[in-house]
Amino acid sequence: MHMTDIEVPHNTCHPTHRAAHRLAGALALAATVLVTFAAAQEPGGTGEATIVGVHYQDLLPSDGETVQVFLPRPLTGTWDGVTLSSSHECLEVGALGDPGAGYALVLDVRLRGAAGAGGDLEPGTGCSAAIVATFRSGAAAWEGTTLVAINRLEHPPAPLGVIDAALTLDRIAMPLEPGTRPVASLVTLSLTNRAAEPVVVLGVADQEALTRLVGAVYQYDEPLTGTLADLEDKGRPLSATTLAPGATTNIALLLDPQSRLPDGSAVLTVQPSLLLDIAGATYSLRFERLSTAWGNELP
Repeated sequence: MHMTDIEVPHNTCHPTHRAAHRLAGALALAATVLVTFAAAQEPGGTGEATIVGVHYQDLLPSDGETVQVFLPRPLTGTWDGVTLSSSHECLEVGALGDPGAGYALVLDVRLRGAAGAGGDLEPGTGCSAAIVATFRSGAAAWEGTTLVAINRLEHPPAPLGVIDAALTLDRIAMPLEPGTRPVASLVTLSLTNRAAEPVVVLGVADQEALTRLVGAVYQYDEPLTGTLADLEDKGRPLSATTLAPGATTNIALLLDPQSRLPDGSAVLTVQPSLLLDIAGATYSLRFERLSTAWGNELP
């Protein structure tokens, strides 16, 4: 495993864009997707990685090579320093911004091309890596891992006025089973064809990475009653769908359906995209970036 380490003192500060990705009010309903920091341990201790953040993001071909990843603060209060490690060379850790107590940290990450090829992350390629942050306070250390998947879209954005697209977030009732939560969060991507000709919805841009990090994907057309049983009854696996003029379809992203993530301090960022066939050409339709945090405020 390739590891890139960077030592960052506590007071290092990097400017942040406070207005960017600030949809915490809507995503506050997504409190079922939470992760905790590992319990305090002596430096050098071993144990399974504790996932504290998830970051999935589709980039346009024209987007730059640096993205910002929110990292949860340690729950221990003050800390003296932090060591950051990237598990893959396609993601290089950069400057770490500390907006102040109570706020999530902001890490700049640089995207690189395939091993040995050099250069930037090319369209049609992706980068998946784990960022490990080890915070130190005196002799104690606290470690948390943020899973990151970045996909550089290959196709240009869809022309304006062809598709009406909306993203909503709702709660959905889950079966009452031991070790699971009674509700989960459902992100719905609603599409309506406003063109005079049919449009084909080809699917999610990188469904494998999205489902691996975020959860299950369904497609449905009828209104839902707000339960997983109803979603499974009316939903189907996502497949290529032709939308006639005026027709609508819905794609649902079910967040953490297995309740595998414990409660605590965490940050979740999602920015999905769909691929469309319009008049024989393939386009990408990217949705807004949604970020939310627990145990921290977004800067």
